[in-house]
Amino acid sequence: MELLLEGSFIQQIKLRFFDLEANIKSDSCDFITLFTKMYRRFLVDKSSSLSGQTSAEFILLTKPDNQWGKPVIILDGEVLPLADQRLQEGYAYESILSAIVTRVRSHLLIHAGVVSRDGQGVILVADARHGKTTLVLELIRRGFQFLSDEMAALGRVDRLVHPFPRSLRIRTGTLQLAGFPDMTEGAQKWLGKLILDIGEIKPGCLGKAVPISHIIILQDQTDNNGNIPAHR
Repeated sequence: MELLLEGSFIQQIKLRFFDLEANIKSDSCDFITLFTKMYRRFLVDKSSSLSGQTSAEFILLTKPDNQWGKPVIILDGEVLPLADQRLQEGYAYESILSAIVTRVRSHLLIHAGVVSRDGQGVILVADARHGKTTLVLELIRRGFQFLSDEMAALGRVDRLVHPFPRSLRIRTGTLQLAGFPDMTEGAQKWLGKLILDIGEIKPGCLGKAVPISHIIILQDQTDNNGNIPAHR
């Protein structure tokens, strides 16, 4: 769990995203704890390795006591300075996730929620704050299986949609709207949202890879002035 890198005290975890092994390292214990919480179902033993897999290394150095003299994020060798410490963790988290998405080759990863019912997958596509997670949770409450609230993983060979069971980052109000108000107590909060594994919200609802039967696009029905346009 610990090693030295360029004189900095480093912690690390290894995650497996289909054909990609991602090594996440940081001098921030809080950041590693966050990634562990968000991707607990992707964790693998650091000594394990599968033949044919690609590996990538992502490093967050939050302190300036390194060879660059400033906080940096290193994305598989590419060094990016972090000027605003207030945005450090959020920017690093999103940068690493984006880098992982582009490096997975076995699956096409797109921003969408996914549920299944009777062996058929339903992909829910929407921009942020358009109710995607709320709808996913409502469908789960009604008996659907959960595959993801954020990332649809489409197999390039088998053409199935696969689970991407990252923990949910969810607002308190969303849990209440979806009928899970009791889950807010004791949940970890990060950047204004709660972090919860789907097994904590509804045990046993994680689904398996399935063929796609529907793709639903959620849209805002108002125009730029906040008016509901007439149906054509």
